[in-house]
Amino acid sequence: MPPDEPIPLRRPRGPLPGGSPRTRALLITVAILGALVVAFSVFAGFYTDLLWFRSVGFSGVFTTRLFTRIALFVLFGLLMGLAVWANMWIAHRSRPAFRGLSPEQQNLDRYRVAIDPYRRGLSIALAGVVGLLAGGSAAAEWRGWLLFRNSKPFGVKDAQFGTDLSFFVFRLPFWRFLVGFGFAVVVLSLIVALLTHYLYGGLRPQTPGETTTAAARTHIAILLGVFVLLKAVAYWLDRYGLVIKDSGRISGATYTDVNAVLPFQCPALARGAPAARRTARARPRRYPLGTWRNPRRRRSARGRSSPPGSTRRSARSSCRGAWGCSRRRSSSCR
Repeated sequence: MPPDEPIPLRRPRGPLPGGSPRTRALLITVAILGALVVAFSVFAGFYTDLLWFRSVGFSGVFTTRLFTRIALFVLFGLLMGLAVWANMWIAHRSRPAFRGLSPEQQNLDRYRVAIDPYRRGLSIALAGVVGLLAGGSAAAEWRGWLLFRNSKPFGVKDAQFGTDLSFFVFRLPFWRFLVGFGFAVVVLSLIVALLTHYLYGGLRPQTPGETTTAAARTHIAILLGVFVLLKAVAYWLDRYGLVIKDSGRISGATYTDVNAVLPFQCPALARGAPAARRTARARPRRYPLGTWRNPRRRRSARGRSSPPGSTRRSARSSCRGAWGCSRRRSSSCR
């Protein structure tokens, strides 16, 4: 062969990397058949329930339940998906321009180069999957929402908190679900924010010098503040849960709950909101990873100790008369 002529390229033998056309067609056919089987089973159950409710004259109950589940699925699914996507977007938008020249960042550069062309699609897909899972979980709470919305007072008040008993039956379960859903939103948002900040250089635990950026610290501090605030709300609901808990032989609040557990929850609840505010407003200064400074801390207060009994008096005054453990109703704050 003359040296000026190009060398002909031969097609490599064997199957292509994506498989033969017959194999791809078979996989697509199996996937379509599986989707049809799942859709048919769902439709069969749906249509059977509809015929049964029509036969007994309660088709309105079926439509109410159906529309309630759809509304909860869409609302909570969008809320979870938007929260996850927004935190990823904020973390990516606040990425630093210079990430350093450490071996850690050089290794992450390869992942950044591979992910950047598909970043928008991956973020939307991840938010969509998380939203679908959250929507399905919320749709299962349709009974709790209908009880919460259509609750009526019993006319009988609880002896510990002075609350109508209908609150424990109709409203408390759904309030607990909302708090649990809020925890899930904050935790997932915190995870995706940490991963995105780490991938794009906002968090650099192995880089010499500054290991975090101001934007990353502020972002994480706000999420932690919301988490602490939700924890305070959970403490508030746990107080009412003592009245309806079942500990085996005894149902309701025991002597230990009223005189030991409840006095602890009252000060913790009173300090939850200020702690959340201080956490969210932490100064984004150049400190090592995971550290913040309280913006309201006074330099003149360093080295001073509070007078004896002041902490106890402040906790007692904060929970007395405001959180259901007043002296008139209970002796738990003495």
